[in-house]
Amino acid sequence: MAELKKGIHELLKKLLRILWPYGAVNRDTPAKTRLIKGTETILTVSALLWLASSTVLLPAWFPHNEEHYGYTVYSQEKLDSDQIRSVLSAVKAKTEKSKIYTKNEKISVYLYGSRTLFDIFFPGLVLFNNDVEANYENYIMWSRIHISYADVSSDVTNLVDLLAHETVHDLQAKRYGFFSHFLVPKWVLEGYPEYVVSNPDWRKYKNRLIRVRSGKKVYPYFKYWLLVRHAIEKMGYSVDDLHENKVSRDAVEKSLLRWLEDEELPRLMKLQSEQA
Repeated sequence: MAELKKGIHELLKKLLRILWPYGAVNRDTPAKTRLIKGTETILTVSALLWLASSTVLLPAWFPHNEEHYGYTVYSQEKLDSDQIRSVLSAVKAKTEKSKIYTKNEKISVYLYGSRTLFDIFFPGLVLFNNDVEANYENYIMWSRIHISYADVSSDVTNLVDLLAHETVHDLQAKRYGFFSHFLVPKWVLEGYPEYVVSNPDWRKYKNRLIRVRSGKKVYPYFKYWLLVRHAIEKMGYSVDDLHENKVSRDAVEKSLLRWLEDEELPRLMKLQSEQA
């Protein structure tokens, strides 16, 4: 409860810096204080009501479940225990490589049988998601991963990557605060889970992105992954540095371009000539 209120407070302060009249940005006023406290209360109560209702109502829509490695997977259709165990074992193998990984994670996974049911529970994603061509839509909140559609039997690789990506988001929230989704730069928020989850070969990674995230999300996610990988592996920044806004995106982009021109491009050209 305290963490939720603290996160809401920080988010409101950030929004008010943008929305409040410029002369009052850097000083507290009675009106500003009342607005923050009143909005905090409304958002906190709304969030708790949503959490309580989803805890009670959601499992009723998903009669089948399997528990493995700290995950409880809920589905509308009967699940194959061996397949689910194999998927979650692969997810665990990917996520435990993260520097912010913690043991004894408890996460619920809801596999929606159709995009329609998912959109009923999360209408906001329908209204504000501009990537309508995406093959999947997924969302995490309070250690609950929601995936709009997943074929466990024939699409294992993509399901593993999606679950691992969302699990890293859960790790981010627990380490950097529930509202890190709003406070951490987008390129770090999305780039770090992709860095943890994906193939280090950028060409293979891009092919996976095209399969999973068709449409407008392919290039941004690819770029976020490149930036985070470069910041950590080539520039020596820590994961905490990235999430605590100690890294300039402009500086990382300039360094990345120099590396591509001076090292990666010549290496690829040499490799191509050797294979010719």
